[in-house]
Amino acid sequence: MNKPRNLLTPDQVVAALKTLKLTAMAQKYEEMQGNPQYQHLSVDDTLGILVDYESKSRVSKRAQRCLSRSGMTREEPFNQANIDLGIYDSNRGLQRETVRKLATCSWVDDIDPYNLIVTGASGTGKTWLLLVIGKAACEKGLSVRYIRFSDLMEEMDDAKEHKQLASYRDRLNRNKLLIIDDFGLDPMPVDMCSCLLTLLEERYSHASTVLAGQMSMDLWHSYLGGNQSADAILDRLFNSSYVVKLHGKSLREKKTRREL
Repeated sequence: MNKPRNLLTPDQVVAALKTLKLTAMAQKYEEMQGNPQYQHLSVDDTLGILVDYESKSRVSKRAQRCLSRSGMTREEPFNQANIDLGIYDSNRGLQRETVRKLATCSWVDDIDPYNLIVTGASGTGKTWLLLVIGKAACEKGLSVRYIRFSDLMEEMDDAKEHKQLASYRDRLNRNKLLIIDDFGLDPMPVDMCSCLLTLLEERYSHASTVLAGQMSMDLWHSYLGGNQSADAILDRLFNSSYVVKLHGKSLREKKTRREL
């Protein structure tokens, strides 16, 4: 029996891997060729290292793509949106374990996804929490869109005017997680309630939606017009959502004033 021979030089192996779009594997293979600690590994160990490196590289790149498309990176607390940087206090209604559970995103990447409602006064950490969850979802390769409620209404109104509302909703609905911040901060446009209802209907049992705002939930029905559309919106939200209510003074008060 003829002994198997490697017919490719290291340079040819690298070129073949790049042709197959296994760029990270090619990079790791080149590194291993010049490092003595890898020279005595078995075929299984060598292949395992290469495949693991390629897999992790693809996961990382997908996470970066999701993050860059999410709209979160320009938000003020983005760099502080880390579970370990949270200010936890049961009196505030925020505990580390709750944040950790939400950051697993199991409620997003589920057969029957759940939604999330976050309420609290200005400065209590709503946007921080949303960004922690959004970043965690991106790290898991889930598509995310973060948008302020006023911007959502403006974009939907513009799409409606140009008869592109359906295609606009389709683009939003491609995101597994839609995060709507500052809900209720501005007056609700009269003709937008039905548009919001349609969006939530299309996402129901298909993808997760997060709504966050200062307004108490018992005022939402009136804010949404107090009509049948309001009934339908709240029915879809309140019966399929986790709720986090934040309390206390603004965390911005903790910043030290600087003298000029």
